[in-house]
Amino acid sequence: MKKVMFILIAVICYLNGCGQSNVIIPLGNSVLSKNSFSFAERAFSANHMTLSLQSPTRGSFLEGQGDFSLMATVDASNNGTIKEVSFLCGAMYWMGLEEELSKIDYKLIKSGKTTLGNGASVPQKIYSNGVKRCYVRTLDNSMLQILFKRQVTQSKKK
Repeated sequence: MKKVMFILIAVICYLNGCGQSNVIIPLGNSVLSKNSFSFAERAFSANHMTLSLQSPTRGSFLEGQGDFSLMATVDASNNGTIKEVSFLCGAMYWMGLEEELSKIDYKLIKSGKTTLGNGASVPQKIYSNGVKRCYVRTLDNSMLQILFKRQVTQSKKK
């Protein structure tokens, strides 16, 4: 019964537009595009997600629990350029994810598995928009990790 109620609520919310991928996908992309930690602070705040600063180059945000949970971190280098924007989110935050990525010209380039720092192997899809990458990792049935990073280019030795 609990599962049926969740599905019903999810469908109703999706039809009413309360799935939040329409917030986190454009937010992650814009922070990566602007490439500025000060912009990231303003952008998160404008979306009612004030970052708690752990240092001048790292901020995080946390709210909710279960399917309604959202954790975000922004990491920057010492000069304030963005290294990574990461979201750990419950099901209500990633409904419509692929459509939102498509709207901002991300294309699926690879689907497979990746190994996390704890040794767990999880499904991962990699989307690309030029040098920007979005890594979508399925941690369990209702949790995703969504990472925005720039493609690392290998410099050739002469």
